[in-house]
Amino acid sequence: MTITLESILDDLRSDTTVYTLVMNNTSYALRNVDIVQIDTPVRQPTSRGDVYMEGRHSYRIKANIQNDIVTHLSKTMLGPSKEFGGISIVARTTSSGIFGISGSLLNVISIKDSATLSISIVGLCRRV
Repeated sequence: MTITLESILDDLRSDTTVYTLVMNNTSYALRNVDIVQIDTPVRQPTSRGDVYMEGRHSYRIKANIQNDIVTHLSKTMLGPSKEFGGISIVARTTSSGIFGISGSLLNVISIKDSATLSISIVGLCRRV
């Protein structure tokens, strides 16, 4: 049986999927996760900050996380840090299994007790 990217993304978008951001061997729960496909302004695949390639269409994650992690995230954000590090997310779905999502943090907006993350998805793999 062949599983398509769209069926995996549909499963990842399910309300029952549990997302966890993993950083420095510590797990942080992500809430209100939304995965969307966007059209980018590029006409051909383009290198973003010499870190990842982005084509005409890109997938992005918008998610909320506890606010106390924000100071640690500045080291992973593309742009302000010369020691840029990617974002690692584990997604546990009910029907497709467990997936590892690698991404690049685009921005963080802090609001009271939580922060909203915008992440560009650069890799998706099934975990055993």
